Amino acid sequence: MKTSLLVVVLTLGVGACSGSSTGDTQGNLGAVQCTWSTALNDAGPGGCRATRTYVDCHDPAGDQCLCGSDGAQTCDCSGFVSGGPWTCEYACAANQYFVSCGSIGPGAGPPAAPPSGCTSLGANPGGSVSYCCPCQ
Repeated sequence: MKTSLLVVVLTLGVGACSGSSTGDTQGNLGAVQCTWSTALNDAGPGGCRATRTYVDCHDPAGDQCLCGSDGAQTCDCSGFVSGGPWTCEYACAANQYFVSCGSIGPGAGPPAAPPSGCTSLGANPGGSVSYCCPCQ
């Protein structure tokens, strides 16, 4: 009994450190062959860049950690000293990919326009704008 309880506690502890997942699963992303224009792979300053998805993580204290992802449903939220345990979910649907337009810093200029059919996730204080876009 003690061994079983220890395994459960250790398992829960590992999940809390890496972020737990809700919403879509990796399997749902893997089932959709999502592609986008190769121009989004290296758009340069102010341009739009794509990743497979966007992950939004929250902790009970109200901290938020966000990241573009190749499909993993977790972010590196280790920069938050008091953060965690993290609950992470995809911000874009399985049939969408993530696009970030614009760049931060002097001379960045206005962000480029996203591909057609994208829905905005909003702008960050630095001026870049995030979108979920339909897979091609």
